[in-house]
Amino acid sequence: ACTHEVRIGSAGDGGKWVCDPHKITAKKKCLVYSLGSGWKFEFETAIHTQMGCEIHTFDPYLDMQPNWDNVTMPEWLHFHPWGISKPGLGSEYATAEDVPKYATMGLDQIIRLLNHTLTEIDILKIDIEGYEYPALIPLFFEIHGPSTASGYPPPGRFRTLPLIRQMLIEIHADKTAFVEAAEMFLQAMKFNGYVTFHKEPNIEGAQGAAFEYGFLRLNIPIGYEVQWVVPFDGVCVGGKETAGDETAVS
Repeated sequence: ACTHEVRIGSAGDGGKWVCDPHKITAKKKCLVYSLGSGWKFEFETAIHTQMGCEIHTFDPYLDMQPNWDNVTMPEWLHFHPWGISKPGLGSEYATAEDVPKYATMGLDQIIRLLNHTLTEIDILKIDIEGYEYPALIPLFFEIHGPSTASGYPPPGRFRTLPLIRQMLIEIHADKTAFVEAAEMFLQAMKFNGYVTFHKEPNIEGAQGAAFEYGFLRLNIPIGYEVQWVVPFDGVCVGGKETAGDETAVS
């Protein structure tokens, strides 16, 4: 899936492994979203310096951090004081200028408000301390049925996904509910055409209770429906193809 991995950013709990960055820089334009930064911009700075992409960072708590007044925001960075939540939240806003500070919205609405609906996001970097599950799992599926122990209902058919090529995400498993949600998330990635090109435990910032994953999206068929035979027990999860056209994201 990936012929050339490169670590972008600092060593330890900050940088990320990127798949074939030379293919991204070969494009005329590239786009990167960074969800969660904690007033540290090493990853964004490395992306800007090494790849020259347009970068949008999202963090609703950034100016609440200690020593925020001493932080210099890079001029090239598009910073948005918004949080990420379930899909559909924020649909009442017509433009990005209408969004109040510290608003929480679905990623689908953020993409719409920034006029990136038809633009491929080359890299989506996510480090939001467990909030990745309520934000991303419903993004993949129409969900229905009774909630499980973790609060996530079983998924139904796929939604129309945003055009995200790579997803670099820290997956948290330091709570019982997170373990169940992580299993569901990993299955969602698999059945939506993503393959894992990198994974490693975070032994610096999370003492091994979080894992850094790199996912790459391949060409996928439309109309692939997940059938959860034994939901969420980690034993039997499968899928089937239904009628539909094929699509490619390239």
